[in-house]
Amino acid sequence: KEGYKLTPARKILLGIFSSSRDKLHEIPEVYDKARTYLPSISFSTIYRNLEVLLRCGIIEKVDLAGTAAYKMRCYAGHCHLLICTSCHKAAPLCFCPLEELEKRLIAQDGFLPLRHKVEILGLCEDCRKN
Repeated sequence: KEGYKLTPARKILLGIFSSSRDKLHEIPEVYDKARTYLPSISFSTIYRNLEVLLRCGIIEKVDLAGTAAYKMRCYAGHCHLLICTSCHKAAPLCFCPLEELEKRLIAQDGFLPLRHKVEILGLCEDCRKN
């Protein structure tokens, strides 16, 4: 996409993200997994290629309690996330909690929201049980 080549590093990163679509990955984890496939890969190569995948809209960046984490982008259109702060699982929220607010903003203030993002941090059912 957008004139970028599918380099070995990008192919590895895409494999990491596509094999666990609902999990958030912090950079050290991505680096460690990538090194199992390409031992010579550098940390800076990981950073540069994450930025390329972000620009292309393939992955998304999430703020996980002050730490950057990445996941495969949700392609169901408008998507919000329920994020477990313990296991880093990221589940899509099946409805938009801001639809009514957007309608009110247009009607009352004449403000047209172009986009928004909702990330709800908490504990998933499995982590709450443990």
